[in-house]
Amino acid sequence: MPLTNHPVVPPNWSEHHRPTVEGTMTATGMIQIPASADAGTFDETLGYTVPGAPTTIYTGPMRVRRLPVGSTVQVVVVGDREVVLRQYRVEVPVNGPSQPVPIGAIVTVTSCDEEPQVVGRPLRVREVPVSTQAWARVLMCEDHGPSTR
Repeated sequence: MPLTNHPVVPPNWSEHHRPTVEGTMTATGMIQIPASADAGTFDETLGYTVPGAPTTIYTGPMRVRRLPVGSTVQVVVVGDREVVLRQYRVEVPVNGPSQPVPIGAIVTVTSCDEEPQVVGRPLRVREVPVSTQAWARVLMCEDHGPSTR
């Protein structure tokens, strides 16, 4: 039982540990918010609307981990295709993104020596868990793998 005059978690505990966690972020990447449908412009030559540019809210170090297959891989049917959804946990520095990361933002790893197969793969943010003791900003993402017939 803690002493009444001593907190179990000391002040600035999370801030003290953040540099250690950030040191484990060996990949680099970016987080972008896709442009809304109204941000596009109709191209008369092409005959369709060209989407607007996404907004980049973070570029820098990150840590990416694919979650265990048994509990996180889903196969869903979209139209006439089976689509495999794989889940990833992405961590960036707590104060890294220039604004709160919205659901639907796209995380793209731009370099990763340890796992080169994740480079360039777009991961869609599906959840942004909150925490009172945060060492990193955690983003739960999913990768829409190739579809099969």
